[in-house]
Amino acid sequence: PKSAGIKPEKAKTYEYQIIYIPNKHQKYDISLWYSEFQDLRIDGTSAYNLINAEHKDYREQKTWGLQAALYFALTQKLNLTLNYTYTDGENNDLYYQDESLNIPNEIQCNNLIHVAKHKFNTLLNYHYNTSWNYNLMFKYVGEKEASLYDSKFRAIAASDINGDGILDTQGNGFAPYYIITDLTINYHPKVIKNLSMYLKVNNLLDEKYVDMQRADNWWTPYYHPQPGRTITLSATYKF
Repeated sequence: PKSAGIKPEKAKTYEYQIIYIPNKHQKYDISLWYSEFQDLRIDGTSAYNLINAEHKDYREQKTWGLQAALYFALTQKLNLTLNYTYTDGENNDLYYQDESLNIPNEIQCNNLIHVAKHKFNTLLNYHYNTSWNYNLMFKYVGEKEASLYDSKFRAIAASDINGDGILDTQGNGFAPYYIITDLTINYHPKVIKNLSMYLKVNNLLDEKYVDMQRADNWWTPYYHPQPGRTITLSATYKF
C-alpha cells in the first residue's frame, strides 16, 4: 500500500529451453534462466524483524540457473525420471544494522539466503497394470545459506542465549542438506470403476532434517525440524 511506502516489485526473466526426444523411450529437457528483480522485499529477513513486521529491501537481486530433466522408459512398465536444478544469484545493496543486537556496523550480504543451490530428484514409476501404480521418489535438497540474524546456523546470532551480554557464535552459516524418500501407491479397482484409492508415505525412511519455516517470535530460529514418516490413505468415488 502507498501509505506504507512500499514500491511495487519489478522483474525481468529470460529463459532458453532445449527439448530433445530421440525416440519414444527417451526425453531430454534442459532450461537456462536469468532473472533481475528491483525493489524486492522479503518479510522478516531476520527473526528480529518478524516480530516488528519490518521489511528488508533488496534494491536489486539477480538469479540464474539451469534445470535438466531426463526421462527414460526402462521397460514397458517401468519409467525413470531424473531432475536436477541449479540456482545461484546475488543481492546488491542489502545491509543489516542493529545496535540492539550489538551489531554496530553495517554488514553486507550478497548471496541468496534460504535457497538451495543444488536440488536433485529421482522418480521411479512402475505401472503394474490398469489397477496398480507405484511411485518411488528420492529427493536431495542441498545446504541453504542462513540469514545474518539466524540464531541456529549463523556466527552472528539473533540473541544472547547465554545471558553474558555477547552474541553467541555458532554454526557455519548454512542449514544442512537433506535426502528424503517418498512412496505413493495408487489403486483403481476394476469392479468399482469410479473408485480410486491411494496410499502415500512421506519421508519413508523417517529421516531427521530441518527446513525453512516462518518464525513466530524473535527467539525462534527459521529452520525447524520437519515431520518424520507420515502416512496418508485416501479414497475417492466419482458419482
